[in-house]
This record gives sequence, C-alpha cells and structure tokens, in this order.
Amino acid sequence: AVSGLASQSPSGWAFPWGLRVQLAEVLLMGLFDSDNHGYVAQHERLLQGISRKLWPLLGITANVADALWAWVHFREFSATGDRGLLATAEAGVQRLLQHASEPPPKELWDTPIPADEANFGVEVAASIVEWICERLSDYHANFQTNAPLMQGLVDVLAVAEEAKGADSGSVQQVLAVCLRSSLTAAFLRQVDTITRDADSKAEELVMMARAAGALLRAERATFSPALAHQLPEPDRAAAATLYFLFGQRLKPFLEKASTLEPPTVEVLRAAQRLEAQFGVSVAPKQPVKRAAVAPPEVNPWGPRPAPPSWELDPAIARLSETWADSQLAAVHAGIMRMCEKEDWKAIQQERGCANIAVEINRYIDSVMEALMEMQLRVPVSMVEHLTAGIDDAIQKLVINVLQAVGNADVLVPPVPPMTRYKKQVAAKAAQMEVDGSLPSMSRATSFTPQASGASAARPKSADQAQADLEREAARVAAVSAASLVVRLNSLARLADALDLQEKRVREWWQQIHADAAQMPAEVGGQAGDKLHFHWVKGMFDGATQALTDGLESLCSFIGIKIIFWDLRSDLLEGLYKHHVDGARLQPILDCIDSQHLGVLVEIAAPGLLPILARGLLSALVSALRRVYLDGGPTRLFTPQDAPMLQEDLEAAKALFHANGDGLPADQIGNLCKDLEQILYVMRLDVGTVIDRLETSSRAAPSALSQHTGGASKQIAYDPEVLLRILSHRADHAASKYLKNNYRLPKKLEESGLSRLKDKLTRPSVKSAMAQRPH
Repeated sequence: AVSGLASQSPSGWAFPWGLRVQLAEVLLMGLFDSDNHGYVAQHERLLQGISRKLWPLLGITANVADALWAWVHFREFSATGDRGLLATAEAGVQRLLQHASEPPPKELWDTPIPADEANFGVEVAASIVEWICERLSDYHANFQTNAPLMQGLVDVLAVAEEAKGADSGSVQQVLAVCLRSSLTAAFLRQVDTITRDADSKAEELVMMARAAGALLRAERATFSPALAHQLPEPDRAAAATLYFLFGQRLKPFLEKASTLEPPTVEVLRAAQRLEAQFGVSVAPKQPVKRAAVAPPEVNPWGPRPAPPSWELDPAIARLSETWADSQLAAVHAGIMRMCEKEDWKAIQQERGCANIAVEINRYIDSVMEALMEMQLRVPVSMVEHLTAGIDDAIQKLVINVLQAVGNADVLVPPVPPMTRYKKQVAAKAAQMEVDGSLPSMSRATSFTPQASGASAARPKSADQAQADLEREAARVAAVSAASLVVRLNSLARLADALDLQEKRVREWWQQIHADAAQMPAEVGGQAGDKLHFHWVKGMFDGATQALTDGLESLCSFIGIKIIFWDLRSDLLEGLYKHHVDGARLQPILDCIDSQHLGVLVEIAAPGLLPILARGLLSALVSALRRVYLDGGPTRLFTPQDAPMLQEDLEAAKALFHANGDGLPADQIGNLCKDLEQILYVMRLDVGTVIDRLETSSRAAPSALSQHTGGASKQIAYDPEVLLRILSHRADHAASKYLKNNYRLPKKLEESGLSRLKDKLTRPSVKSAMAQRPH
C-alpha cells in the first residue's frame, strides 16, 4: 500500500515529514493483532522487512525508528494494560538515550538534521511523561490495587524525563508534585464524605484525623515503595502533605477553642496521635550510600515553603492551664466546704477515717483521672501547676484541721512559783492534806492569767483575756481523744493516697510522652529532650510534710490532753506529793496502759501507733520534769528518793518499750535523757549542787532570766535546773542558801511573788512546752 502511494506521487518517496512519520507509525501498528491484543504471526520477519526496505525509502533514521517503536508500544499498552508492552516501550526510550549520547555517523557530519527529526524523540518522551503524570496525579484512585504497574510507570517516567533532557532532580520534582496532587485529591474525597456524615465540627476533625492516618498508612505500605526508586523518602513527603491538609482545618478550630470540653479533647487527642504518626514518617532517616554524584535533596513541597506548624502544643498548654485553674478552684472550695460540715466520726469500712478523707481522696483522684484519661501530651508547667495546687490545698486542709482542734498548750497549767523548804510549813501542809483543807494545785496554779494585784484593780481587758482563755481551754478540752484519732487516721489516709498519686503521675507522664521523645521538633516533638522527669518525684512534698507535721502535732495534742488534762489530778498534783514512797508513778502508768494506750491501739491505724506512743511519752516526760523541778511546795525530795524515782522512770520506759513491740529503746532513751540527767543531780548532796549552781551562774550570768533548759549534755550544770532542784530539796542548808541568795519564800505568799518578780521570770505556757522533748 505504501509502495503504491509512492508510485502515484509526483515526488515518489519524498513525502512530507509528518506524513512519513504517520506512515511509519501505521506500519508499526500493523504488527499488532487488534483482536488478540498481541503481535501478529511472524511479526519479527515483518519488522525486519520494514526496517530494511521501507525505513530508508521513507527517510526514517534509527533515532526516529526507536522513538516510533517506543511510542507505538506505549500507546498499545495504554489500550491493553499489558506490562510487557510497557517494558518494551521503556527499552525503546532507553535506546533514545543511547542515540543522544552517541555521535552521528561520519557520512552525516556535514548533513544538517531537520528540526522536526531532531526534536521527534523529545516530543515522544514528553507525550509519554504527560500521559503518566496525568495518571499519577491521582494514583490513589488509579492504582489502588495495582501498585506494581504504578512502579513500572514511575520507572518509564524517569527514563522519559531524562530523554527529554531533564536531570534526576527534575524527575523527583515531578513525582513530588504528583504525590501531593494525588494525596490532596484522596483527602478531599474523604473530607466530602465526612462532611456529609459528621454531626459537629469536632466530630469532623476526629474523622479527618483518622482518614489522614489511614491514607498515610496506605501510602507507606502500598505507594511509597513504588515511588521510592525515583523519589527519596516518599513517605516523608506524604506525611508533610497530609500534615498541611489536616492543619488547614485544625488550626481554625484550635484558635476558637476556649475550654477542654470532651469534644475538644477528642480532637486534640486525635491530632496528637496523628502528629506522632507523622513524626515517625516525617523524621529524616539516616543517610544512605548513593552514587558518587548524588542529586540534591528534594523539598517535598517543591518551590513552596514547608507546611506551617499546627501549634498544637501551645493550644494544649493554653486550654489545659484554664482547665487546671477551674479544677483547682473546685478542689479548694470543696475542701473548705467539707471542713465546715465534717463531724469527725469514723467510717468503719474506711479504716477509722472521717468522711472528709474519703471524699478528698475521691475528689483528687477524679481530677487526676480526668487529666490522665485525656491522654494529651500536656506541658510540664501545666502538670506542675495542677499538682502544686493540690499540694497547696492539702496544706491548707491540715492547717484548718489543726486550727479547729486548737492549741493544746492552753491545757497546761502555768508553772507555780518556786519556794524553799521549811520543815514546819511542809508538816503543816501535809496535815492539811490529811484534813482536806489544802487548796488544790489546779486552783492554785490555774491555766488562766495570773493576777499581779487585787482583783478590783484588774483592768477590764485582763478580765476579758481571762474569760477568753477559759473558754478556749474548755473548748479544747472538750475535743475527745476518739475524734482526734479519727483526724489522725484521716491525715494518714491522705498521705498514703498522695504517695500513690505520685507514682501514677510518673507512669502516666512516661507513657504519654513516649511517642513525643521520638518526634522531631518540626512537628512538635521533644527529640533529645529529657522530658523533665525530675519534677515528678516529690511533687507533693509540701503536702506530705504538712501531713507529717500534722500527724506529729495531733499525736502531741493527744499526749498533752491525756497527761496534762485527763491525768492532771493524779500526775501534776498527786504524784510524789509530800513523800515519794506514798505517791508512786506505777498506778498512773497502769491507768495510761489500760485506759488510754489500749483505747488508742483499738481505734488508730496501725502505722500511727508509734507516733501516738511517742507523743504520749513526750508529754509524760514533760510532766515528770515539771514534777521534779516545778512541782510546787508539796514536792520535796532527798537523795534517798532518787532510786525510787529512777525505778519509776524505768517502769515508764518499759511500758512504752513493751518488750520490743513498742517504741525502740534508743528512741525512748533520747526522750528520757534529760530526766536521767536531772535524776543524777538529785542524787548529789546539797553542797555539790550549790557549788555547781554558783559555778554555772558565774559562767552564764543571764541563765536565770531564761528558762531554756540547756543542751542535754549540759543539763546537769544548767543553773535553772540546779536552782529548782535546790528549791525542792528537803534540807535546811538548801533552804538557808536560797533564802540568803535568792530570797525565795517558804510558802506561796503574795509578798513572796512580788519579791521574785525581778529576780526570776515565771516560765510562760510556751516556754514550758518548749521543754518537752521532741
């Protein structure tokens, strides 16, 4: 047919260029069977004949023939999808590259190549590139189930781009644009569906985040391997694209959000999960070894700038701080409200705690649980703010509890003035005791302010102060030991709960930041950061210390109330009165054991028993010291009494040691060491005590103006202690010395008090309590 056309043409075979090419294309298309979509029989023999006989007549060079060969096979592939044809087309394009790199034959050196012929291979390659790019621009739709075919097209695209004269960087830019276009199209299809189905903007965003994550997973599993041969790190480019697309819809929502409502939390949680998923893909990988001349790294956004950050962490910080403030305000208000209503009655199923401890634990637990259930990567500052607020609330609770109980010091009567021994006065007082006409020491040394003159001359303000003190003492005394133990149990329960909360917060903090530790900073990660774990340990130190101090204060209060109020008559007034052997300590210890320690053991939490025992022993030691040194004119001792006093002290130690089940022996020894020193001095004769007093007074002339008690190792040389031991010594020499040197009276008289006013300062309640061992 072609030969017949040439014979009828005036110019013979000298057809125009376009017609020659079209004729050559038709001839090559004749090699294919239109019915079977394959080659016709004996197509190789036909091709040889065409190439040998017709190409020279038509003026088809090898370069044009290869271009036609590639184009015809590629067009046939586009109609049939036969990957074998695609491979043949790729081989034809590869031959075009070889022709471009080879010099023309010598016989053609002086023959100019027509422009149409010179550009024909480039035009064919451009057409192939255009067709492939059109399909790759939405490869999610076109190659959803045929990723191998996509990879083949990507390889042909790369060869065709190079045949056009482009470098490898151009290929990567083309593929990056295709990737971005296809992901955008796929994401927008998802958005259209989501917008129709979602009921709210928050639900839309959550569903979009899931869709973006699914697209990224599909990209990494299916499409990135097909692109990876020609595009470095395509999964990173895909993550950047999806990051931008989702961010366009997320940022306006974050800017308008003002509270951490559940829908907002869902959006933030979904965004953080998606950001973590992006972080693994977006993060630069370790460099791989490439050819000697490697192409420059390609920006997945082409000429565009990198996608703007979502500013997710700042948004979470802002919203979480607002949420924390509202929670803390509710916690503080709730605690104060519960304090006002609490009756401090034990709840049996809660280890003897009051309802307030259970409710506060539940309240704090609900706040921390709400924070943890958010599963948000909140900033350190927010969690510190929240835990510091809870810490402060617990501290205020402890202060409120202690203030409501009151100060046990008002239950301690003031120290009576010192007197000196007079045999006749002591005998008369003993007889009056027998007759029942001796005034009670509790009335002689009331806890109310002491009058310095006639009552008629007392100012009204002093009367008011005395009345206020009496009311406060009555109120404090009315607080039962059982209710005090309930307070103890409650504070101990809170302390245990805070310890558990600290462990929970640490575990949650590590879990919630596990992904962030691997994320790069470009997507809000904390790669290389230590995540500030140091702050977690000790986050409730202030509250823990306040609770510990509160437990100690309440135990001390219970000890003071039992010793100085409940046992006041027997211990402060009756112990060793007139004669040591007639009023020993053992009956009082039996009462402490059966009526007080036994009750405390039944109602107090097991972990509190050592603190309670220590508080009770501390108060007992303080009371014994008072009896030894400030017992009033009815307490008279001789060196012969010291063994009995020591025996009583050992009995007290044994009671609290309880054969190893009570307080440790060394702790008991530390609490009682001052008493041991005092008993040592009480064994000394009067002359030795007077010598020590004079020596120590010269060494410390201001010692008599302060009732400090001195350091334990120096108490045997403390002038205040020595003076008081002499005042209680049933000895004429001691009495004479005190009369001549200190003008102490022989009985409690107003004139005697006036003379002592400038010489000795009566210890206040505060200074008396300061003597108690701690």
